[in-house]
Amino acid sequence: MLLGDLPGDRHARAAAFDPPRQHMEVESRAARRGRRRLRDVPARALRRRGAPGWFAPSAVLVLVLLLVVSISPATPPRSGNNGLAAGRLADYNFGEGYDLIGADGGVFNFGNAGFYGSEAGQPLNAAMVGMATTSDQAGYWLVGGDGGIFNFGDAGFYGSEAGQPLNKPMCGMAATSNNGGYWLVAQDGGLWNFGNAGFYGSEGGTQLNAPIVGIARTPDNGGYWMVGADGGIFPFGDAGYYGSLPGSGISPNKPVVAIVATPDGGGYWIIAGDGGVWNYGDAGYWGSMGSTALNAPVVGAAASADGGGYWLVASDGAAFAFGDAYFLGSKSGQSLNAAMVGMAGG
Repeated sequence: MLLGDLPGDRHARAAAFDPPRQHMEVESRAARRGRRRLRDVPARALRRRGAPGWFAPSAVLVLVLLLVVSISPATPPRSGNNGLAAGRLADYNFGEGYDLIGADGGVFNFGNAGFYGSEAGQPLNAAMVGMATTSDQAGYWLVGGDGGIFNFGDAGFYGSEAGQPLNKPMCGMAATSNNGGYWLVAQDGGLWNFGNAGFYGSEGGTQLNAPIVGIARTPDNGGYWMVGADGGIFPFGDAGYYGSLPGSGISPNKPVVAIVATPDGGGYWIIAGDGGVWNYGDAGYWGSMGSTALNAPVVGAAASADGGGYWLVASDGAAFAFGDAYFLGSKSGQSLNAAMVGMAGG
């Protein structure tokens, strides 16, 4: 383990998700019945039943007041980003959450995604390029372009490529479903596996039409996909091939920036920098930002837990929600020390 990979004192703190609250007083039907019954019982009868001598009708009023309860339901936030993000208030799933990562190692958490530390304000040998969360969302890993790994919360450290010579910078990572390992991928398709993450092949040493920009794993950790900036798909292990942009005769308006797999591994989404989304296999299409003018390019994406929706994040911190993925907040319109480079969640 390299000292540069060990989490030290963390100076950044992301504001925890705190939905707005509303207050109203409600007196239950049972409380009203109890008030009528108590009012009809003489104080001496109450004393015969064991109530203390001071229990008089005036005390009944105190008891009734104590039965009045104050209910403060949590109201989910409304969709934001100047109306660009979609989100429904009904059937809101408070189990969802996502993290955004900045190039300086800053981490911003929304929904139920907890904050466990960051590298913001720390000297870095290379800018961050991606992150992955643990399956229980109680920790995460950050990866730098030099292959340095920074682990927080219950995310374990299993090794890194920091200080090792690389032919091309790293561009992303994926973690195993049991949190026991992870894969790192470089722009030339080189792949490094750590912990219990298996090696199933790479594109290192292969002439590519476009650099690799992302990676996603299969549900059983038995394989993974790489995606190129042109939308080319490279499956390894038990990862199935369901199509690609070049194979579909599609040239994206902006380079592809990410791939996200469906929960069952039967498909994937390809995301471009203009917010365009292409779905293959059993991945559903829930919308995109491809026809919308953006303030900043899209740089990352994540799927909801059931695969019925997805989020996109732009470099200015704007988040966009589609399908059953709810809008939980963003950094849009706020001052950032560094551009966002990716997201993770579900």
